[in-house]
Amino acid sequence: MHGSKAFPLALYETILRLASMDVLPLYWHKEIQFFYIKSGYVQYRIETETVVLEAGEGLFINTARLHEAKPYQMEHTVLI
Repeated sequence: MHGSKAFPLALYETILRLASMDVLPLYWHKEIQFFYIKSGYVQYRIETETVVLEAGEGLFINTARLHEAKPYQMEHTVLI
């Protein structure tokens, strides 16, 4: 469960580094999720679909959708 009943929202900043092969591995959850790319490029896989996003772009992921994220062609990526 993310957030609380009074404020049902959680915000995380994540840094993914290409050199250390950082990845948010395949996972799913009950909540809707929004990713915003703060810097760099990120490759997202949502079930069988793959998309590359760059700084300033975002992506909504619906509930119960299997997804993963990894840095793409840059040393590090920052996402929220």
